[in-house]
Amino acid sequence: MDNQNTTTETKILRITPSVAQLEDLQGNILQELDRSRILDTERSPLSAGEFHCERLLVYIEDDLRIWGGKGTKLYAKVNSARVYATADGAVACAQAEGSGAYAQAEGSGAYAQAEGSGAYAQAKGSRAYAEAKGSQAYARARGATAIAVAKGSKAYALVRDSEAWARWNGTEAYADCEGAEAIALDEGSKAYARAGGAKAYADSEGAEAYSDCAGAEAYARGYFSKAYARASGAEAYAEGGEDITRSKAYADYAGAKAYARDPDSKAYARARGARAYAESTFSQVYATAEGAEAYAEAESSYAYAQSFGSKAYPFDDSWLASLKRWLRRLLRSGNKSSPKQYLGDFALLKKSRLELSPFPLANWITFSYTERTRVRFFYAFYDYEKKTKLTIQESIASCTQS
Repeated sequence: MDNQNTTTETKILRITPSVAQLEDLQGNILQELDRSRILDTERSPLSAGEFHCERLLVYIEDDLRIWGGKGTKLYAKVNSARVYATADGAVACAQAEGSGAYAQAEGSGAYAQAEGSGAYAQAKGSRAYAEAKGSQAYARARGATAIAVAKGSKAYALVRDSEAWARWNGTEAYADCEGAEAIALDEGSKAYARAGGAKAYADSEGAEAYSDCAGAEAYARGYFSKAYARASGAEAYAEGGEDITRSKAYADYAGAKAYARDPDSKAYARARGARAYAESTFSQVYATAEGAEAYAEAESSYAYAQSFGSKAYPFDDSWLASLKRWLRRLLRSGNKSSPKQYLGDFALLKKSRLELSPFPLANWITFSYTERTRVRFFYAFYDYEKKTKLTIQESIASCTQS
C-alpha cells in the first residue's frame, strides 16, 4: 500500500466492533486494518493521504472516539460514538442519538444529523451545524459559529465572541456568554442572548430576539418580529421598511432603550433613564420610569412617560384628542367624588395659544391654538383603575387648526 500513488478516488474506512477495513464505494474490501491503528487516532489522526485517496469516508459503527485529519469525513453511526475533525476541510458528522461531532480546526465542520445528537465548534473559524429536529450545535471557541438548520434544532454560543445562528423557520439560537451573539435569519426562527454584553438578532419575518442580561442588545428587523432587552443598559430594536408593520421592542431595565420605527409597532422602556421611540403610524411608546423618555413622531401614535421627570413627545394632535377622550370616559364613569385635579403650569413655545386655566376635573377643557404649533405644559390626573396618580413633567404636542 505504501508504494501506491495518491489518486483522486474516494475510499471508505469502516470500523465495527469486530473489524476495521478499507472499502471502495461499491463496498468491495480493499484491505483489513490493524485495530491498534484505529485506537491511536487521537495521537495520529487518520488522513486521506495515508490510504492513498483524495477523500476518506470513515464510518464508525462502534462506541469509539476517532480523530480525522486532512481529507477525511467522519460519521458517528452509533450511540456514544465521537468523531473529531482536526484539519481544515475535515468534517465530522453525528448520525445517531447520543453521538457527538467536533470541529477542532479552523475551516473544519461538525454536523449533528440525528435527533439527540450534538455538534461542537471548538476552534476559531470552525462551524457546528444542527441539521436534524432535536439536534443541537454549540460554538465553544472565540470566532466559532453554531448554526441551527433544521426545524426544532438549536444553536448555542457558549464563549465570548462566538456566534449562534438560527437559519430556518422553527430554529433557535442562544448566546449564553458575554460578548457572544445569537442571530435568527429566517421566518419563525428565534435568537436569545442571555449573558452580559451578548447580542441577539432576528432579521426576518416572524423572528424573535431576546436579550436578557446586562448590556445585551436585541434586534428584530422582520415582519411580526419582536426584540426584548430586559437588562441594565440593554437595547432592543424592532425596525424595518414599509412592509414590516408589527414589530415590538421592549427594554425593561434601567438605561435600556427600545426603538420601534414601523407602523403598528410598539416600544416600551420601563426603567429609570430608559428611552422608547416609536416613529411610525399607530405605534405606541411607553417610558414608565423616572427619567425615561418616549417619542412618537407619526400620525396617531402615542407616547406616555408616566413618571416624575420623564418626557413624552407625541408630534401629532391625536395625543390631545386621546387625553380628551380619556377625561370624557372618566367623567362618564359616574365617579362623584372626583379628587382635585388640574391642568396648568403651562408654558407656551413660539407664539402659540393654549387656553388652559386651572380647573376641577368636573369642568371641561377649552383649547385654542394656531396651526402647527407646539405647546408645553404640566398635567396630573388620577387613574381610578390602578388607584395611582400619573404625571408627566413635560409634554410636547404638534397641533393643527381645529
